[in-house]
Amino acid sequence: EERKYPGGEVDKFEIPERGVRGFKSTESYRFLSELDGIIEPETQVDGGDVLVGRTSPPRFIKSYGEFDLSQPNRRETSINMRHSEKGIVDTIVISETVDGNKLVKIKVRDLRIPELGDKFSSRHGQKGVIGLVAAQEDLPFSADGIIPDLIINPHAMPSRMTLGQLFEGISGKIACNTGEIGDATAFEWKNITKLQELLDFL
Repeated sequence: EERKYPGGEVDKFEIPERGVRGFKSTESYRFLSELDGIIEPETQVDGGDVLVGRTSPPRFIKSYGEFDLSQPNRRETSINMRHSEKGIVDTIVISETVDGNKLVKIKVRDLRIPELGDKFSSRHGQKGVIGLVAAQEDLPFSADGIIPDLIINPHAMPSRMTLGQLFEGISGKIACNTGEIGDATAFEWKNITKLQELLDFL
């Protein structure tokens, strides 16, 4: 956020110059745009890389002498990645606050391999925790040799009452076996009896 301070001083999104107090290194600002000091989307970032370059006025202007003609240097207040994190810049949103200050929000995504204990949720709010990671040869398979990628405990459906999850799974199986396109949106009414008849036929 580009904050405004008493006396007309403001924050500024930019690539900090070497004279700025707290300057990191040229390597840290290598991904920033020269136009606005904001990183570009789809950029691979590591810990310590700067996402938004920002400079701010000195905190204590009164500490400078009354007859001191030299202007106090600005300080470096950039937003950077945590040293323990890495990822790819996914989304950049530039807007304004209620006070009219420029606001930048950046979302960074990271590709991670699911492991035991990770929590997931579907679009229907059906949440669950990975309880077992099995090898492909240890998973069940159908007569056609189809092996599931994910097995959900059916006891999770009545507890959270996510019927949409169940309907989408049934519709997906029917669409896969018949070669038809299924509409899984909430804007079209589904005839449950018809779906049941199609499942019995398959």
